Amino acid sequence: MDDILKTGKADHLKPQFEAVVNYPDPRLVDMDEALTRFLGGSSPPFPFPSAMDYYNWASSHHHIKRIRTPFLAISDLDDPVVRDVPYPIPEEASYTAIVTTRRGGHLGWFQTRPGGRMWEVERWIKAPVREWLKATGEDLVVEPRKEDAIETVDGFTRLIANPKIGFKEVGAHSTVVADHGATGVLAGL
Repeated sequence: MDDILKTGKADHLKPQFEAVVNYPDPRLVDMDEALTRFLGGSSPPFPFPSAMDYYNWASSHHHIKRIRTPFLAISDLDDPVVRDVPYPIPEEASYTAIVTTRRGGHLGWFQTRPGGRMWEVERWIKAPVREWLKATGEDLVVEPRKEDAIETVDGFTRLIANPKIGFKEVGAHSTVVADHGATGVLAGL
């Protein structure tokens, strides 16, 4: 941070950095008010008028309806960061499952290892995630969407709605070739 202030490249942000340095006991909202609302991403939508405006924009309530892939969200009801879980799930969010636990804090899904001592902990979240992936892969039936329709052209299988996304099967000892028009890093992918 000192390097940024000394070079003068971030003079317009100097008051925000100084505010953070001078906080005796900053809370997350103080950091977001001083920095994140300005530096949290590209413009637009950043900067935001306030941390609360940033929180409103970033809220999953606004985005959950647009999820079109099976999605599992796990949250603790005592999470100090994520305080408002979108429940009940909106009807439009049919691809989403939300699991809540009473305790755990922010990303604190730990349990004592079976037969272990109190400090020998492991994350319990692995088991429900594996179960979710297994159930999604084996049991979930999703009706194909129009934008997911595919076609095969010159051996490449690709999305009709976005023909730049596709693949071509090649043998183990074959040379990978690019789809027409693919260049640079994407050539051959």
